[in-house]
Amino acid sequence: MKIKKIVFIMIFFFVTGLLISSCGRNSAINPEVRDITDAVFGSGFITYSDEYWVTANTQGFILNSYIKEGDIVVKEQSLFRLSSEVQALQLNNARVNYQDALTNANPASPQILQLKNQIAYAEKTAELDRKNYNRYSRLIKTGAVSQLDYEKAKLQFENSASNLEILKKNLADLENKLQLQVKNAKNQMEIQDQYFGDYLITSVLDGIVLEVSKNTGEQANKGEMLARIGAGKLVTKLYISEEDINLIKLNQEVDLSLNTDTKRTYKAKVSKIYPAFDDKEQSFVIEVDFTQDVPKLYSGTQVQANIIIEKRKNALIIPSTYLFDNNKVLLKNGDKIEIKTGIKNSEWVEVVSGIDEHTTIISPR
Repeated sequence: MKIKKIVFIMIFFFVTGLLISSCGRNSAINPEVRDITDAVFGSGFITYSDEYWVTANTQGFILNSYIKEGDIVVKEQSLFRLSSEVQALQLNNARVNYQDALTNANPASPQILQLKNQIAYAEKTAELDRKNYNRYSRLIKTGAVSQLDYEKAKLQFENSASNLEILKKNLADLENKLQLQVKNAKNQMEIQDQYFGDYLITSVLDGIVLEVSKNTGEQANKGEMLARIGAGKLVTKLYISEEDINLIKLNQEVDLSLNTDTKRTYKAKVSKIYPAFDDKEQSFVIEVDFTQDVPKLYSGTQVQANIIIEKRKNALIIPSTYLFDNNKVLLKNGDKIEIKTGIKNSEWVEVVSGIDEHTTIISPR
């Protein structure tokens, strides 16, 4: 008896469930007049417009890390110092060589002074020999000196003049050589200084430290990421599917929901449409700007958005589940009729013509 009662109760609930289910599937409704919106869904994140990774330009241990997450940094501010004993020695040697080259090229350097003194002596000698040659030139005309003595005076003057020119040329060559050594030494010093500068890593732009991935004492390899800096303004990037991208236009209204503030929806507008497909994300990318104040934004915050494509006020609508074969509805008497539709979304379909708010339809499912 007890078993029969349980079976009866089970049958009762089973039949009742069928009746309820049947009524739910064929529930009759009339179209309603409401506002309807057509929108494209997009998801994405908030990031800085000029966000970048700080990388090591060379290899070495991190001697000093000058930053931590949340720090505000300015352009060319020191961020990391890498070990550089060998490079520091090479830079010091290059600086010493440059100073030596400058000293040697100084007009008062021993090499230059020696040649200048030789030139001064040669000038005096050449001047005396010139005067002597001029005197002999006058005397030879009167026969006061022999032709041999005249030829000797002439040769002496020519030799001293030639020696003076050679010494002057030697001085010019020496000065050019020393100046070239200065130039080469300076270039080498600047190259070594640049190499040494690679061990001091500085900020490229003003910004905020978002992440530090290497700390003091750790090994840094060339090209390795050490920190992430957020620069510029915070922007919201959204990923849009291929089938929807042609519906997106600049300045379209956007309803945004932040994962950090799920209870509110914020207004924004489309500010940028990227021209190329993002292979990594397998989506197109757009940017949107908030059109109202947001209490607090964090880089990396995930967002969901509806980009408003079209709005219709006081539209005649039916639930989307009542539409079948793309443009047909089922009347209460079982007839199937075609309707003309407008805006469609996941919940509602706009009825443009074919039925009115007095028409009773039932779900075909």
